[in-house]
Amino acid sequence: MASTDLGAVLTAMIANKNFTGFRSQSSSGSSNKTPVPEISAEDMTVKVQEVETPPPAVVVAPSTVTRSAMNFFTQQFGNSQSKVVQISQPPIFEDVDEAVLLTKKEVLSKVHSLLYYICVGDLDAYQEMVLPTMTCFEPETKGQLIEGTQFHQFMFENSKRDRPKVNCTMIAPHVQLLGADAAVVSYIRLVQCTNSTTNMTTTERWSETRVLHKVSDTWKLAHCHRSQ
Repeated sequence: MASTDLGAVLTAMIANKNFTGFRSQSSSGSSNKTPVPEISAEDMTVKVQEVETPPPAVVVAPSTVTRSAMNFFTQQFGNSQSKVVQISQPPIFEDVDEAVLLTKKEVLSKVHSLLYYICVGDLDAYQEMVLPTMTCFEPETKGQLIEGTQFHQFMFENSKRDRPKVNCTMIAPHVQLLGADAAVVSYIRLVQCTNSTTNMTTTERWSETRVLHKVSDTWKLAHCHRSQ
């Protein structure tokens, strides 16, 4: 017998066996399956109502501790600084101690104000917020540690004549307190500048860390480290 004929016979035998088994099982009327309970129309109506009824909404009370840093700065300094220096991903202060919470907000607001004075070129306000002995590492210092304010004073005075439009964004600032009179603020700063002559806009990214020291109950900048 050819292989094709043998395959056809085997297929017919298997089909006949399965059909016969199914027919005998159906005709016997016996089954090991658990019978399905009957459900009345009333029960079905109740179940449908239970499914269609939405669960009660969960209302979470807003936390007074996690208030937006941007709103805090606007209340402290008005809209003018918030329009020039924005904050993206503001920090969520989860400190339980109210004194620590207020100190962190105060420190961050000082840095926010400092960046505003840098953007608008206000040298007098800038010098009031930094220590005379402040130090810095910046790309402009070419790897050298600079002490004092004369280096920045030169940059302030020579950038007033053709100062571009500036927009600054602080991204995810982090505040760390080092005791009662020292703090470190780290963040990413994006600076957008539009040249008044060419009307071209460029964006620069900086990684910044600023150390503040509390002197005579006032926070002042003691050190700045800025890199790209």
